Formats: sequence, structure tokens, C-alpha cells
Amino acid sequence: MSNGKHGNNGHKGLVILIVVVLIVAILAVGGFVFRSELSKAFNSAKDTIIGTTTTTTTTVSTTEPTTTSPISQNVIKAEEYTEKMSLNEKVCQLFVVTPEQLTGVDVATMAGETTKSQLEKYPVGGIVYYPQNVESEKAFNEMIDTTQSYSKTPLFIMKDGSKTTFTYKDQLQVSDSLAKSKNIKKDVLTAFNDGNQIILMPKDLETAVKTITSAVKNGKIKEEDLDVAVAEIINTKYENGVMK
Repeated sequence: MSNGKHGNNGHKGLVILIVVVLIVAILAVGGFVFRSELSKAFNSAKDTIIGTTTTTTTTVSTTEPTTTSPISQNVIKAEEYTEKMSLNEKVCQLFVVTPEQLTGVDVATMAGETTKSQLEKYPVGGIVYYPQNVESEKAFNEMIDTTQSYSKTPLFIMKDGSKTTFTYKDQLQVSDSLAKSKNIKKDVLTAFNDGNQIILMPKDLETAVKTITSAVKNGKIKEEDLDVAVAEIINTKYENGVMK
């Protein structure tokens, strides 16, 4: 009997051991599966968050806006006008003369055919008048109007001592008068090379024009420099309503 009880107890113990092992195995497998599923769920959630989150980047510009001063329409018109001028027209624009220097008469009080033909030959930039040229206000105005009508490029009209004369001098660099020059060729070249846009009252207009023209042709004066000076003259005429 005793041996039978011990046999039964042995079987029971073995069964209990097997049950315990199975429970542990089930728990181990279940834990692994649970952890695997949990990991999948976590990764899925992470992917979803990353996939649906939009990152907004704000770029702050540290570059100041560039402002460019617009080129004056008068400057553009002056450059375009200058490009269409002949060499003689550009050279003559540099000179402002008295009506006597232009025509060769002793005292000019009116404008006629001589004025017209000389302006065609020497289309100067302007004419300066003195009291001797004014017989009356009416006659003087008629002379100016007639002279302007003869000129292809509108003229500076200057009256000695007038406010208009000094306005132009403030806007352009004007040489000293060359009316008493003893060496017109040298003085004309010096006046231009010193940066004067206007060469005032050369003693001999014909020689003055030939001197500048020859200097441009032989390269002593760059035509580009002449163009710049003339464009500044034309621009001043636009700015002051001499040209429209």
C-alpha cells in the first residue's frame, strides 16, 4: 500500500511540474508576442505622427532691399539725341558765342540770312547778348525768336548779367571768356580738357571748331568724352525747358 501511495504521489508531482512548465512557457511566449505587438503599435504610431506633422520654417531675410534711383527721362532723351548728332554738331554745341562772333558783323540787332547760314555751318550751343544788341525789347525778342527758328538744336539764349545766364553756369562747367585769347588753339583744348562743357566766346569760332574736331579725329580727345559733355549740355536744355 505504501508503495502505491508513493507511486501516485510521484505521478501527481510530475503532472504538476509539467503544468508549471507549460504555464511558464505560455507566459514567456505570450510576453514575447505582447512585446512584439506593442513595439509594432508604437512604431506605427510614431510613423503616423512623423508623416502627418508639418514643420514650418520661417526664413528671416537679413538683406536690405536694394533701391535704384531711376534715371531721369531727360537724361535718356539727351543721350538719344546726342547719338543722332554729327561730329560737327556735337563740337559746335560746346560753344556759346556772341551774335557778332557768329556772323562777323560789328553790332547785331537783328537776325537775318547771315545768321541762318552761319548757324547751319556752326550750330553752336548758345548765344550771349549784350546791351548793345538791344535796340528795344520788342526788336530784341524778335531777334531771339528768329534766331531760334534758324537753329536745328534749340539754343541757350543768354543775356549778360541775367539770372538765366547764372542758372546755366550753376548746372554746367563754363570756361572763362576766350574773347581775348592770344592762342585760341591751345586755350580751346585746355578749356575742354579742364572739364568745361561750355567754351565761352572764343575769339575765332572757325579755328576753335576746327581745333576740337581735329583733336577728336586724331585721338587727342576721345569722342566718348565729347559725347558725355554734349549729352550734359542737351540734358540741361531739357531740364530748363529750352528743349522739349
